[in-house]
Amino acid sequence: MQQVKKLRTASSRLIAFAGCCAVAVASVAIATQDGTTRTKPPTPTPAKPAAAPQPAPQGAPSGGDEAAMMAEVMKRAAPGEEQTRLAKLAGTWSSLAKLWMAPNAPPMEMNGTLTCSMILGGRFLQGT
Repeated sequence: MQQVKKLRTASSRLIAFAGCCAVAVASVAIATQDGTTRTKPPTPTPAKPAAAPQPAPQGAPSGGDEAAMMAEVMKRAAPGEEQTRLAKLAGTWSSLAKLWMAPNAPPMEMNGTLTCSMILGGRFLQGT
């Protein structure tokens, strides 16, 4: 019995030592991910010139027509089919849940109520 206890203690110490070694190796690997040892911070590279602007997608209004751009944004942000489906869930919901803690025990009963409404112009369903 005494030998088993000593063996378990030695085994626990060995596992703890191996864990510490793993943490040390992992921290060194993270510190030098590219495989090099750094003694000073890397020198900054000069900034690259800005890339040429990309042309607007086909059908998009030009940059000078802000009113048309805003109208397009509002059109795309309007509630759609998905929000119509979500709106069907708006209302007050009640539930009754039964939970058996043991096969022969009487069930615990829990009641709940959830009130859902569409918010932000019909874009989101919020439950409280």
